[in-house]
Amino acid sequence: MATNVARHVLDAVRSDLPPVEEWTPALVFRDSLALSILNSTLGLRADTRSVGEVLDNYRQNRHVAGADAQHDSAQDLLDAIDEAGGARAFSLGVLHTEQVLPDDAHPTIEAVRDGAKVLVDAGIVTTQDFRVVSRDDRGAVEKRWLAIDGLDPSSWNYLIVNAGVADPERVDRRVRAFLDRVTGEGSTLTDDQIPAVLAEVAGELNVEPSALVHSIWSAERRREHAARG
Repeated sequence: MATNVARHVLDAVRSDLPPVEEWTPALVFRDSLALSILNSTLGLRADTRSVGEVLDNYRQNRHVAGADAQHDSAQDLLDAIDEAGGARAFSLGVLHTEQVLPDDAHPTIEAVRDGAKVLVDAGIVTTQDFRVVSRDDRGAVEKRWLAIDGLDPSSWNYLIVNAGVADPERVDRRVRAFLDRVTGEGSTLTDDQIPAVLAEVAGELNVEPSALVHSIWSAERRREHAARG
């Protein structure tokens, strides 16, 4: 391999992550910004199964209403919250959850509502809108998203993945944490260098860099959940 850093990362991936054939693809709701928002916020703390149940509750509610959640926009999500009688009524009556975000900072459903409003106000109503907006404009929206109580950079990174937005230069904090741990103290690896290192490792494994990133992200997420008990 071209770099010692990439070799360290490759060794760690092979020892710490599941075998490549067991990797699961990133969850993408390519045509539903509503589901992308719900999953990226609810998924901050809950496990995959419980979030899946909540999303199924939303899908069922939308089906009864004559709509298809798989094609819901951010505005559709806001309208569904209003039609339920507000954020708390939507959480209890539609999603059947009272989940809160890390540190109980903000009720999840309020973060869902506020996040959806930030996107709609910026003209990002559908996943297609999200995918064509410029990186600079997306950065301005990200700042407004992160100003919402209880939402952190992981939620934004997850939203990007869920909505099918390509951003190969972005480094998620969980990926950064994994790399810092496996490259050891004193590592000088910068965020600008990480995409090239990951691409080199992915090439050795014969996978797409995005698949490697998601596998690392998933492993770190499990690690965090285990640490919280």
